[in-house]
Amino acid sequence: MKPAFSTLATAALLGLGTFLLGGCYSPQGDIPESRKPRETKLWTDADVDQVVSMELITIPGGEPVSQLGAPAGCDNVSFPRFNSTAAPKNAEQADAAFLMVPGVLEGANGFEYMGRQMVYMAQQEYGKHIEVWAMDRRANCLEDLTGVQAAEYGLNQGMSVDEGIDLVVGYYYDQQAIDGNTFAGFKSSADLPFLAEFGLRQTTLDMHAIIQHMMPTPGLSREKVFVGGHSLGGVHASVFLAWDFDADPATEEDAGYKQVAGAFGLDTQVTPVADGYFFRTPPMLPQTATEQLQVAAAGNSDGRMLEAYKIDLAALKSGLLPRSVDIPGLFTPEVLALPEFMALAAAIAPDENDNLLQRIPQSAAINNITNVIHSRYVLRMAARPQMEDFNLTNEAYIGLVFDDDFEPLGLLQVGLGFLDNGPIVRKWTLLDSLGKIPGVDDLLQQLLGVTDLYIGSDAGPNLNQLGQGPLYRWAHRDEIGDLADPDFMDVNGTRRFTYLGNEPANMADFVRALYIGPTNLTEWYFPTRIMIDSFVASRSFAPDYGLDILHPDGVANIASIVFTGSQGVQPINSGAQLEVPNQIKTEIPGYSHLDPMFEAVNSPSQASNVMRPLLEFAFSQQAD
Repeated sequence: MKPAFSTLATAALLGLGTFLLGGCYSPQGDIPESRKPRETKLWTDADVDQVVSMELITIPGGEPVSQLGAPAGCDNVSFPRFNSTAAPKNAEQADAAFLMVPGVLEGANGFEYMGRQMVYMAQQEYGKHIEVWAMDRRANCLEDLTGVQAAEYGLNQGMSVDEGIDLVVGYYYDQQAIDGNTFAGFKSSADLPFLAEFGLRQTTLDMHAIIQHMMPTPGLSREKVFVGGHSLGGVHASVFLAWDFDADPATEEDAGYKQVAGAFGLDTQVTPVADGYFFRTPPMLPQTATEQLQVAAAGNSDGRMLEAYKIDLAALKSGLLPRSVDIPGLFTPEVLALPEFMALAAAIAPDENDNLLQRIPQSAAINNITNVIHSRYVLRMAARPQMEDFNLTNEAYIGLVFDDDFEPLGLLQVGLGFLDNGPIVRKWTLLDSLGKIPGVDDLLQQLLGVTDLYIGSDAGPNLNQLGQGPLYRWAHRDEIGDLADPDFMDVNGTRRFTYLGNEPANMADFVRALYIGPTNLTEWYFPTRIMIDSFVASRSFAPDYGLDILHPDGVANIASIVFTGSQGVQPINSGAQLEVPNQIKTEIPGYSHLDPMFEAVNSPSQASNVMRPLLEFAFSQQAD
């Protein structure tokens, strides 16, 4: 066996070769084959609109936060409620209800497509009336959606895409007022000291408040409500089931697992609190070498974890740790708001080239994140051509940011189809060599998923004539393959770019969820405190910090079902075989992290691997 430094040196030399030789621009690449005819949907959005209604409900949250300096609106928790237009208004008369909690950086619209489809299928296929409550975490109160909602309304009334983009850019970047409101700017961690208190306790109490509001009759939610979520939403569900809502372990009737009929998870784990991947991850590193030594001296014990937790909380409250997920110059609230801006254009004019990125002022964060997403070489991310040098349709922009064949970060990946109408090459091929190093391969899978990554190669004939390449378009999932011929190849038939089973979601459904309605899919201000709390949720000192997790094995007392994707987030899936009593586990081939919420159940070529089985699981539990 070669010594580790030898293998690393080889990888470094390969990387240097990529840097020196691969930087020469060439527009050449493999040309995708012609698209297949689009299929006829089993049912349409118009059909769903006739059956399903949505209303945004806002209620007082579990505990107020305005006394901490948060805006008064942050005392409330909001959730879109999806139910049948033919169903009784009273949610207690529903046959079943699903409380869905989003993952990291997700808003309630992560469940917009799933909620509508499940309500529709329950009525049309099973004759049942169900409810879906898609929770927005409390920090979403900080988002100013005035500009995008005004643009959405205007576009629905016949406004042109250019006018809609002008409205968004004017509001968020040029201080143009809408209905007397002006944008106060994207907030930084320093602007949000109160966010240090937005942790697991708040979210868990809010989940309980929603259930009590919708089904106040004692004991009824235990017969009808199923709690769960996507990604981090599985952590929220696990904690809810383990919570004691009067903080008295002697009175178990108010335990979380006794408030619901069952639980579910979407590319996540729903586990006893001491066992899941999230609960075993160590807390964030302390801030100084001295503090690291102090913590290390305590050993790997509750004492060590308590010291680390105290240091993290102090760093969070002082601002040394960011209070929301905010990496200056790369991953900021502005970057998280951008997909909603892009989706507005993609929904109205999917095949047009509106040069949205060229019309938005190029902050360092937007420039850097687009270079990361749309760069051919790992070591030359700032080299030309960059994303704005390519001609891309509005849908193609969305595909490059989220599709699992183009988006590098596994947490953001969904299978939407493939880029076409121009030459394509693989990107970040240096990772092929790094992936052969033991330990590094696992890390890369955890961060980047398991599929090859691609990029359009033609931005123009040479570096002096960029912007003159073809207009890259987006081939939808039913255009890249069908049941008889599922592979999407190059014109020579030598390279398979992707295949139908790897692309379970429709672009239009995903675009809709990014922007439609009073909330959105991407979460601008995800509270860091939630992650810090989850690392100590199983520790004996947790109740001393308001984490009333007194029934850590709560999930074992009820039935649950968990769906994971074979191409989902690997730290979650690698531990998905944890033996949890009364739990059904299903791994779905070809699914990436976001696919369980967007599988195209109304497409004849796409099986329902999540939504229909979840309905049947719920109905079977009630029959028992």
